Amino acid sequence: MFTRPLLGRALRTITLRVTVGLRSCFGLKTADWILDLGPEGGGEGGRVIAVGTPEEVARKKTSVTGKYLAPYLK
Repeated sequence: MFTRPLLGRALRTITLRVTVGLRSCFGLKTADWILDLGPEGGGEGGRVIAVGTPEEVARKKTSVTGKYLAPYLK
């Protein structure tokens, strides 16, 4: 949790949650935002394949994650 002053008058609490390496499509379908890296692991990975809501990622033809996620969104 991060707390930072805004214009010195008030405090605002910002809560960020990041899940890395989630393997469950049940968990992925409830995510607010997905960043799909790939296309493989190790030296073959690290490029952004898809980014967006679970529905947007599921529509990306290049996303292996989206391929397996799509049936869980129906």
